[in-house]
Amino acid sequence: MLMRIVSVCIALAAIGCPLMAGTIAEIGDAGATLGTAQSIAILQFSLPQPADSFDFGPTVTVTGNGDGSDVDFFRLDFSTKVDFIIDVDDPTTFDTYLALLDDAGRIVAYNDDSGGDPGSSSDLHSFIGVVNLLPGTYYVAVSQALNQPFDPFNYTLTALFRPDNQEGGSLVEQGPTTSYAAVDPDDFSVGSYTMYMSYRDSQTPEPGTFFLTGAGLVAAGAYLRHRRK
Repeated sequence: MLMRIVSVCIALAAIGCPLMAGTIAEIGDAGATLGTAQSIAILQFSLPQPADSFDFGPTVTVTGNGDGSDVDFFRLDFSTKVDFIIDVDDPTTFDTYLALLDDAGRIVAYNDDSGGDPGSSSDLHSFIGVVNLLPGTYYVAVSQALNQPFDPFNYTLTALFRPDNQEGGSLVEQGPTTSYAAVDPDDFSVGSYTMYMSYRDSQTPEPGTFFLTGAGLVAAGAYLRHRRK
């Protein structure tokens, strides 16, 4: 057991992650490109969740600096299907913009303003609501609201919803590859942010589950009708 714990600690240190689960700080500039993104290990998501976040699942708290032309990229690797949310909360000192990207850098979901949730005192805080993710690599990008990677009006969008059923962000159908206009790793950051990321096992049934459930209901109904005769 001790050797296993030591191995986990070494692995976390090797990818630049702090050893304390639950809360991490941006390292340097958190990477100005996908290739230099700061990795967050699933082991760093933990319970209980922060008191001012939604009761959703294991959560990691990220604190960092941003604003101006700065863009922070964080890498996540999921080995199973999950439901995932991202929440910018207090204390945050600038107007944020969130983007969720796939392993090729294509935009999966985004949000500019969706405040008013627990822990958020500003409508300028961003929130990406419950999105179902397949196993794979994903990136979370945090930027200033005027530094946006695409024009959403050119794409088909589907509303996402926070756990309190309020709208929070949009899913982007066939989103473009990320293209921030002013990514500058040497630009001095002048603001700070606090971001919660949470996941849970996916609650979206597989297509076969719907069929089996429907078939089961039909069979149960036929059995009850037979018993009543």
